[in-house]
Amino acid sequence: MSEQTVSALGDQAFALFNGGDLQGAKVLYEKICSLDLNNPEATMMLGVIKADSGDLSGAEFFLQKALALDPEYADVFFYIGHVLQAKGQLENAVKNLERAVELDPEFNEAKKLLNELQMKFANALLQQGKLQQAAESFQKITQQQPQLPIGWVMLAQLQAQQGAFAKAEQCCLEAIRLDENMLDTHLLLASILLNQGKVQDANHYSDRALQLDSGHINAIALAANIAKHLGNPKKAYDLLSPLLEQGIQQVNVALAFAMISKDLGCQQQAIALMKKILLSDTTLSVLNKINLNFNLGLLYDNIEDYDNAFLYYQQGNDLKPVSFDAEAHTREIDRLISVHSQAFMENQPRSNIYSERPIFVLGMVRSGTSLVEQILSSHGDVFGAGELGNIYQMSKELPSILETNDEYPECLSQLTQKHTDELSKTFLDHLTHLSLDAKRVVDKLPGNFMYLGLIESLFPGARVIHCIRDPLDTCLSTYFQDFSTVHSYAYDLTNLGAYYQSYRKLMSHWRKVLSIPVLELNYEELVNDQEKVSRSLVEFCGLEWDDNCLKFHDSKRVVRTASYDQVNKPLHTKSVARWKNYEKHLTPLITALNNKH
Repeated sequence: MSEQTVSALGDQAFALFNGGDLQGAKVLYEKICSLDLNNPEATMMLGVIKADSGDLSGAEFFLQKALALDPEYADVFFYIGHVLQAKGQLENAVKNLERAVELDPEFNEAKKLLNELQMKFANALLQQGKLQQAAESFQKITQQQPQLPIGWVMLAQLQAQQGAFAKAEQCCLEAIRLDENMLDTHLLLASILLNQGKVQDANHYSDRALQLDSGHINAIALAANIAKHLGNPKKAYDLLSPLLEQGIQQVNVALAFAMISKDLGCQQQAIALMKKILLSDTTLSVLNKINLNFNLGLLYDNIEDYDNAFLYYQQGNDLKPVSFDAEAHTREIDRLISVHSQAFMENQPRSNIYSERPIFVLGMVRSGTSLVEQILSSHGDVFGAGELGNIYQMSKELPSILETNDEYPECLSQLTQKHTDELSKTFLDHLTHLSLDAKRVVDKLPGNFMYLGLIESLFPGARVIHCIRDPLDTCLSTYFQDFSTVHSYAYDLTNLGAYYQSYRKLMSHWRKVLSIPVLELNYEELVNDQEKVSRSLVEFCGLEWDDNCLKFHDSKRVVRTASYDQVNKPLHTKSVARWKNYEKHLTPLITALNNKH
């Protein structure tokens, strides 16, 4: 039979299909396939008819057969995407639709379905807690659909959850550029800015959200939170009081009220509100339950009801969806110690770029690093940069930079003078960007204690301040803090003790092999004799004394970490031996800290 006849049969079959006569169309397409065994269009349409009839397996069979006949047939990829969507296989559906659009960039129907399924797939990953994969999916959406504000917003939310606040900020700004009336985006941006310590900027976007809807409860709660950070608890209460008087039981209102309750002497009211929400709201997310429990723990601690405080802190920690492999962490510490032998350290290249600007304040979290940074940054010649992630990121990128399959720290043996100078210059240039004229710039990321070998190679003129605090107080304070997605060891007392033991072991090793100056600063000594220890601290940094270092709490500088409230007040000894209030609950921690293995 001629091609003309096959074409005519195809036209008839398609007309029947469009008219809803699936059986008639099927008969004609089967006839075409019997006449022309290599006809991809007719084979594809048999698959489409199967799909429309609800036979997804049969549809996939014919569509794959059509694809074998013509591997670059965009329509086939489109219909396979449809079938896979119906089967709930979103990831593969997206891949097939991407291929359809790649083959035919003008295939608008495929583009539309692709856009829809990409968003569904990314949201599904988010619901499953696969944050990194979800972030990659939303990243792809912003690349393929840059004019879609919701893609930028979702990506910003994920980046914020992962602690990438600077990137999240840029995504929010792009979403607002595309649609300046998205109230939730202004709220998200304000929260992200607040997490970065950009409180005045956060206030601006919070005000904008209230302009869009003056009665929006979450906007009011966030504005109150920001007012507290700006040192104005009265304004915060003025914002919240109408909602409280109306008896509104909403999580963010309760959390904002809890934050200012100590200033106002109404912790009991805040406790009652949070407990009522926990008990009565069956729709609470895990995140909201965690926030309420941690804040209840804090308020019970404030009123010295330590048993209830520990109960709620424990419940908050138990709800955290994190896991920690203590054995794997121990192996990581052992690898660091094994690589950084005395001989290795003596033979490692040192940067030719000598600078005394970097000061690394490090140690366990909750050991006084924020306090030390605040004291130093009160000095006229010091800039406090907060917790910079540059050294950690450098360690992750080093294998790629060195073009090796060896992981960090084993790859350090391939570090050359050229690499050392380039990496040093990149970091020092970043410090210059942060502050042009400060003689010293403080990076107070506590976890930099893991990278002291690399720090010595790159910054031979640097100084290190190692903050030390009573182990039980350090670990208890860590357990009482909700650290978003980081510090996975912090939510279990046994894990905390194991982590502290590994940290102590590594720091003992660094003392033996490092040549850069390290000051070990004891938290208890600092709070008991502020001036003496502060003077020693400033002298160690190679600076003249500045009386402002004793008035660090008067600084207008915003602290971004969990310690922001403490470092804005004069020194006190209330946190010394705090663990004794909770001793009967700390057996797992004490046992782990005393474990010599």
